Amino acid sequence: MKAPAAALTALTAKTATSRRALEKKLAVARADGYATDYEEHEQAICSLAVPVLDSDGYPVGAVSVSALTFLVSPEELRTFAADVRRAFTV
Repeated sequence: MKAPAAALTALTAKTATSRRALEKKLAVARADGYATDYEEHEQAICSLAVPVLDSDGYPVGAVSVSALTFLVSPEELRTFAADVRRAFTV
């Protein structure tokens, strides 16, 4: 079932506010195996979310890492994904 096509509330100028933009962001997260937020929820804050998988590859939790955007570029944030995934493999 699809959610209604209502607009999302912008928290910053970078917040995804349309269904199409959100679906695109979710597709990228699925393909990459992790999700990022670069000033989408709060200005000057970026985050990385990585699933914690069990030995069969099923998600059993998640880990989120946040930083200040003036310390971490979008590219650097993405490079952290592999390290975080490795550190939290069950």
